[in-house]
Amino acid sequence: MQGGEEDDDDIEFPDEVKVNHSRDIKDEQCFIVYKKNLLQLVTFLLHLPEEMKSREPECTSTVRLGPDPVTKSVGSGMVLKWYCSDGHLLWRWCSQPTFKYGLQGGDFMLSSSLLLSGNNYSKISLMFKFMYLGCVCDSTFRKIQLQYCVPVIDRFWKRQLNALIPEMKRRNSVVLLGDGRMDSPGHCAQYCTYTVMDEKTRAIVALEVVDKRETDRKSAIMEKKGFEKAMDFLLEADVPVKEVSTDAHPQIGAMMNADKGKYGRKYIFHSLDVWHGAKNLMKKLLAALWTGVLHHVCDEHQWDLGACDHDPITEETPRTKTWLVPGSPAHKKLTAIIMNPRWLKTIYKYLRFRTTSDLESFQNHILMYASKRYGFSPPVYEARCKLAALDYNEHKDRAVWKTKDGDIKYKRRFQKKSDRWSIYVSREPKKYTYITDLQAEILDERIDLGKGMSRKQPMSETDPRRLGLLPRVPPVPTNVLVLEHRSRIDESAGESSTFLGLS
Repeated sequence: MQGGEEDDDDIEFPDEVKVNHSRDIKDEQCFIVYKKNLLQLVTFLLHLPEEMKSREPECTSTVRLGPDPVTKSVGSGMVLKWYCSDGHLLWRWCSQPTFKYGLQGGDFMLSSSLLLSGNNYSKISLMFKFMYLGCVCDSTFRKIQLQYCVPVIDRFWKRQLNALIPEMKRRNSVVLLGDGRMDSPGHCAQYCTYTVMDEKTRAIVALEVVDKRETDRKSAIMEKKGFEKAMDFLLEADVPVKEVSTDAHPQIGAMMNADKGKYGRKYIFHSLDVWHGAKNLMKKLLAALWTGVLHHVCDEHQWDLGACDHDPITEETPRTKTWLVPGSPAHKKLTAIIMNPRWLKTIYKYLRFRTTSDLESFQNHILMYASKRYGFSPPVYEARCKLAALDYNEHKDRAVWKTKDGDIKYKRRFQKKSDRWSIYVSREPKKYTYITDLQAEILDERIDLGKGMSRKQPMSETDPRRLGLLPRVPPVPTNVLVLEHRSRIDESAGESSTFLGLS
C-alpha cells in the first residue's frame, strides 16, 4: 500500500510538541531549514512505497525508510541519511539548498547577511551557541566574506558613485563637505575614513579608507592622506569643485592655501565649519564687525572705523550686567582672544556659514557597520564603511513618518546637556531595497566562478598588509616570550622571598 493511502481511521496523528519544562527545549538542537527543502521531505515521505531497493547496484537487500535516519549537523543545517541493512546509503536529505561543491545555501546567506547587516560573527555565533542553533564556522564565514562579499560590495559602491558624478558635472560649481573619522581615539588609530559629501544633495560622493601603514605608521597624517585621495578622485572625474568645507585641520588648510596649496592654486575656496570655529558664538556676532566687540563691552558704540549694529542704548535701557573697564584683566583677556592673529587670519573662512553636521551624523552611522570595539582586516573594514555609505545614500531622503490620518509622528528625548526634554520628527522606516540586489550579485559571484572556495584567500595588490605588520618591532617567537614571562615570575618570586626573609 502506498504512503498516504491508509484509511483515515487508522492514522494516529502525533500530538503537538509543547514546552512544559525547561528541559523540553533548552538543550534541543535547532537548525536553519528552508521551506522548499522541508516540503520536498514531506512530499517524498508521503508518497514513499513501503519497501524499496537499495540504490547500490550490487546490493540485493529490500528496505523501508524508517522514521529514525542518521542525523548530522553541518554548519547551520541538518542532514538526514537513510542506510540499508548492509550499510549502503539510500537517500540523503539536507535542510538547505546546496551549491556545487557542497556549500550549503543557508551557511552562505547567513555569512553574507551577517556582513550586510553590520553584525559581528563573534556576537552572532555566541547567540547561536546559547540557542543551541547550528552556525557556520569562523573560517568558512571569513572565506565567504573575503572571496565573494567584499569584491561585490566594492563594485556595487563604485557603480553608485559613477551614477552620482554625472549629475555633479552638469553643474557650474560644486560645494563639498569633508571630514575624517578615526577607528579609535588618540594616536593609536589604524584606519582613517575620510568622507566627502555633496553640499547640495547631501549624498556621500567619495569615501577613502587610509591604513596606518600607508602613512609610515603615523596616525597624525592619515586624515590628510584621506582628504588628498578623495579630492584627487573627484577632480580626476572632472567634477567642477569650487569650494570645500572642512574642520580646521592644519595639514588640510596648507593644501587649500590659495598661494602654495595643491588645491588652493586651483582656485578652490576653503571654508571652515562654522560650528567648530565659532565655538557656539551667535551668528549675528560673527556678521558684525568683530573688533567692535571690544568697544561694545566698554559702552562705546561708535568709533573711528565703525559702529555697533544694534538699537541705541540709553540710560533708561535696563541692564543686568556692568560694562567692562578698558585695560582691566577681563578686557585684556577678551582682547587677546578676539585679536588672536591666527583667528583673524582665518575668520573669513567662516563667513559662508558651512556646516559638516550631516557628515558627523554619517560618521556616527558607520558605528553600526564597523564598531570601534572590534578589529577588522583592511578589505573588510573598507567594505563595512562602504555599506554604511550605501545605507546612508539610500535613506537620506526618507519622508517624515506620519500616521494613517496624515499627522506627523513626534517622538521625545531627554537632552543631558541642557537637562530638558525635547521633541523630534522621525523618518519613515528604512526599506533596504538595495540589499536584495547586493545579495543576488554575491550569490551570482559564487555560482559564476564555477569552483569551490579557495583554501587561502589571495591578498589584493592594494592591500596595505603588503606594507608589513603594524608594529615597528619585528614579532618575537611565542616560545621565547613564554620563557621570558616565566623568568620574570621566578625573579619576582625570589625577590619577594628575600624581602620576607624566607631565603
